[in-house]
Amino acid sequence: GEEAQLDPPPKPAPQPETVSAAAPATGGAALTVEQLEEIQATERLGRPGLVECYTRELERRGDKNLQGKVVVQIKIGTGGSAQTVRISQSTLKAPAVHKCIIRQVRGWEFPKLSAATWHSFTLDFSPAY
Repeated sequence: GEEAQLDPPPKPAPQPETVSAAAPATGGAALTVEQLEEIQATERLGRPGLVECYTRELERRGDKNLQGKVVVQIKIGTGGSAQTVRISQSTLKAPAVHKCIIRQVRGWEFPKLSAATWHSFTLDFSPAY
């Protein structure tokens, strides 16, 4: 009879070097280092607008106890737009700030990607005074 050939187990394919700053739910294509840097640069450029969301509410309330962490999750589409923006976690009890953050992030321009990808970042808000 014929002898069965036993193939050695396949070696895992080397993974392209990717860096993920995203917390849970980074789905879609693996980002290149350059794409991740562009996403983070967009985030840095947009942060003052997000801080403004918080500052406006802080001044409106006059409440120095308004502080907390907000985790923002974004699904970036292939065209570079934010398809989905949501607050995945927050200790900041301020729905108006959450809505403002979501509205701001929706307007950001991200790099074009080969597949829609989730990205998340954390904002840490506390009064400056």
